[in-house]
Amino acid sequence: MHTAVERYGLKVVGKMPSLARKRVSPHSIRQTTATHLLRAGVDINTVRGWLGHVSLDHERLCRGRLRDQG
Repeated sequence: MHTAVERYGLKVVGKMPSLARKRVSPHSIRQTTATHLLRAGVDINTVRGWLGHVSLDHERLCRGRLRDQG
C-alpha cells in the first residue's frame, strides 16, 4: 500500500510541481478530505462516520476553519 501511495504521489507532483514543497501526511489527507466534503455540503455526521471519529469535536474544529477561511 505504501508503495502505491508513493507512486501516486510522484505522479501528482509531476503534474503539480508546487506539491513537492508541501508536507503531505495521512493526517493532512484526512483533514483535507473532511474539509472538501463539508464544503460540498456533506452532513457532518456522515463525514464523522467515514473518518471513524467517535467525537464531533474534531469536525467542529474543521467547521471553524471553514468559517475562518470564508
